[in-house]
Amino acid sequence: MLARWKQEWESNQDEIWNLDEDARRRRLVSIAEDHDRALDGILSVQQRQRLTEIVIQDQGIFAFKDPEIVEALQLSPDQRKHIRQVEHEIFAIRFGSQRRGGGSEGRRGGLAELTKHESVTKVLKLFTDDQLRVWRELTGSPFAGLDEAPFPGRRGFGPPRESRGAGA
Repeated sequence: MLARWKQEWESNQDEIWNLDEDARRRRLVSIAEDHDRALDGILSVQQRQRLTEIVIQDQGIFAFKDPEIVEALQLSPDQRKHIRQVEHEIFAIRFGSQRRGGGSEGRRGGLAELTKHESVTKVLKLFTDDQLRVWRELTGSPFAGLDEAPFPGRRGFGPPRESRGAGA
């Protein structure tokens, strides 16, 4: 199934990126809904729950942008502000130093990037005991292999470089 989804993504990627923003969003939501229905047909309830926990863990600090998670944790405005500050720190380290010719430590002498675990740990220090309990319920036991930088892979946003046109 994963191989089929990957092939579908690769064959439809140019079409999707050529859509206007609203149409692209609708198309991506439709694809995600199709994938959810397919997963529901092959995973047990327990497997589906665990997959949901792993997905939240994989999102790292960005899981705190999900309205359902914000509501479940009952995040205060002050906590949400602090989470945005940690996000800003991650973006500044990862992307801001590029414009100044720097980079993460070990690559070009800049600041070291926070891993997903490190960035989430910074946020969890703000939580009450009840919020920590809910977070543990949402995420389940830690899944090995997710503790890389929040932005793995190529840098930048949007379609692959070869699809951006001749001037890119």
